[in-house]
Amino acid sequence: MAEEAWLPVVDVKGHVIGRVAYSVSLSAEARHYRHPVVRIAVMHRGMLYLSRRDADRVVSPEAIDHPFCAPILFGHTPEQTVRDLVGRNLFGKSDLKPRLLVRYAFDNERVSRLVSLYVVHLRSESTLDDYTRNREGKLWTTQQIEDNLRQGLFSEYFEQEYPYLRQTALQAEQYLAAAAVNLTPPAEDTELSPAPEGAAVHGV
Repeated sequence: MAEEAWLPVVDVKGHVIGRVAYSVSLSAEARHYRHPVVRIAVMHRGMLYLSRRDADRVVSPEAIDHPFCAPILFGHTPEQTVRDLVGRNLFGKSDLKPRLLVRYAFDNERVSRLVSLYVVHLRSESTLDDYTRNREGKLWTTQQIEDNLRQGLFSEYFEQEYPYLRQTALQAEQYLAAAAVNLTPPAEDTELSPAPEGAAVHGV
């Protein structure tokens, strides 16, 4: 019998204050336990690659979302979780390694989470194929996303993250995509400032 996984319990600043068994974390009584999770936004040519969440997700089952999302297990770091999600080969290449964009608290009537949102900018279609292999999704333009916000199509996580993504990583991605084809980039360039590192972390 496999040993059960444990999840860390953290405060809003990411300090580990305890741990609970994974099975306990899924119970309704465990809503007050805040668990850390990792999410990865995949960008290509100014667009976001999005896919459908599994039906067994606690938050927004079957909604459209980023393709990578997982809890951080007790004793693991956010970077270890990112590496496990994307694979060692891709994680080991500096230009393909996701970067931390922001860390934020997420709360609804069922869960409390501390989310570490990472982004990766993929320049070629072949690299995008490698990253999203075995994932059924597609690229979305900002216009397509904004036409469907607040309609119940996207996950609660994504709805909360998108305004920040739009003003930071997506704007920078569109600037780079425009520069790559010698087009005029957006008038305002947004400098990304990653959130400070701290303790952070399938049913998320």
